[in-house]
Amino acid sequence: MASQTGPSRRTFLAAGSAVAAGAAVPLLSSCSTSSATKDTSASDAKAELPTYAPVTAVRPDLPASPQGSMPGYFSYPRNPKPAFPKPPLEGLDEVSIIYPTYSAVPPKPGNNAFWQRLNKGAGADLKITLATGGDYPTKFQTLIAGGDLPDLAGFPVPTPDQPQVMSRLFADLGPYLSGDAAKEFPYLANIPTASWKTAVANGTIYAVPQPRALPSNPLFARVDLIQQLGANPEPKSYQEFLQLMKDVTDPKKSRWAFADVWGMVTHLQMMLGAPNVWDNSTGTFTSTWADERTKQALGMVRDMVKQGLFHPDAASATAQFTPLREYFTSGRTVMTSDGYAAWDIFGRQIGYDKVAAMVEPKHDGGGDARHFGGTGSQGLTVIRKGLGEKKTRALVNLLNWLCAPIGTQEHLYRKFGVEGTDFTWKDGMPTLTAKGSRELVDVQYITDAPTILGPGQKATVTTQHAWHTRVTANLLPNPAVGRYSDTNSRKGSQLKKITDDAQLDIAFGRQPLSHWDDVVKQWRSTGGDKMAAEYSRSTA
Repeated sequence: MASQTGPSRRTFLAAGSAVAAGAAVPLLSSCSTSSATKDTSASDAKAELPTYAPVTAVRPDLPASPQGSMPGYFSYPRNPKPAFPKPPLEGLDEVSIIYPTYSAVPPKPGNNAFWQRLNKGAGADLKITLATGGDYPTKFQTLIAGGDLPDLAGFPVPTPDQPQVMSRLFADLGPYLSGDAAKEFPYLANIPTASWKTAVANGTIYAVPQPRALPSNPLFARVDLIQQLGANPEPKSYQEFLQLMKDVTDPKKSRWAFADVWGMVTHLQMMLGAPNVWDNSTGTFTSTWADERTKQALGMVRDMVKQGLFHPDAASATAQFTPLREYFTSGRTVMTSDGYAAWDIFGRQIGYDKVAAMVEPKHDGGGDARHFGGTGSQGLTVIRKGLGEKKTRALVNLLNWLCAPIGTQEHLYRKFGVEGTDFTWKDGMPTLTAKGSRELVDVQYITDAPTILGPGQKATVTTQHAWHTRVTANLLPNPAVGRYSDTNSRKGSQLKKITDDAQLDIAFGRQPLSHWDDVVKQWRSTGGDKMAAEYSRSTA
């Protein structure tokens, strides 16, 4: 996973919540409100997704599985061949782009040879505007309100009135990407079907996703500390897991088992068999918040806190990002919940042999719990409406170019640049030089090839591949992924805050466990029931 870095699920959800909290007024001001409440769920459910046509430019050392685990590579292929006979934007002068980035903002193209070569490869002058991930929703709102839209733009999810915003301002990509039409753009057709679900609006394809791995956050463990303490690194039931937490906790040595309340509630939900956000097994959507197993998980976390198994600053750290990683890498916590790309981040910081991802056991034993599936994508990119057939098709092909996979010259150039200038080879991997690191234009947040494991050392990639293969064998999906709820787009952050705050209040003893029943009632009356009804209509 070395080439796949970025925000964790927590960071990305926070960005989406910011949109839901503040975007309604400017978005509505730029779009007709006559159809603002139009329910598109029925047409969305019938949308024809791109026909999946896998492409393998170079054979992986470890294959992907049909269930969705990623392929693994032990080294990066040398001297890859070009996948495109000519630049995708040939014949165009310039293309304007805005997207969120989670990397350092590079120098402008006048002082950036990497950017200049990117322009040459694309075949046009790429007028790129970058905004940091946390600032991007506000930036997007401003663009919408002012009507000053670029040709390509990252589209924050959820966005109030998303169907209407898409229809009024952005191009319908169905003619290019629905069904077999996608085969004209083979590297877009190479994106797995699950990643396309979030790209649907108004019953068709309106965006191109940034594909990501299917499993949600792994439960990472400091296996070096667990082994030093003689604890059990592979608990087979909740009681064994709880014993592990007790065995590694030692306040006198500033070491605790965990620090993230919301993360632990989620992993315990998995152990207990609770729904992944929503359940629609009966055809009607019901929330995991109203499930008794969620309340049980919250009670278990409350007991863990009482027993001193959580870091003393967990109440504030839960709502943050950096402290949780710092606790883990410094050994002040022995386990943490984070995005799958954090495996490589932790490995590079403290050593791959010190980090592993656990597989949650069923609460009472009897095998692996079903791991929660994520969205399969991190973000969306849309094309401005009204550009004409020639330019729109060229922009779809640009996105196709940005998805050229490992084993192609395009992948090497956009990830690492030119050998000797931007990167050198080290241990079978192209490694950025100081100049390359400074000038890199990280376009993976526009779109990218499907995620992979590695390239990296054989033992590391094999371990990661084994975890992904094991948990994807029986993933529990969130049935709401790819379905639009107007209530969620408008009140998502408000509803999330209700349950987030209550979990912390109960975990740290500010409220009794019985308080959760009142919280669920408040959540339902504030918009939860309406959201459930909107999702349910999409299955009718």
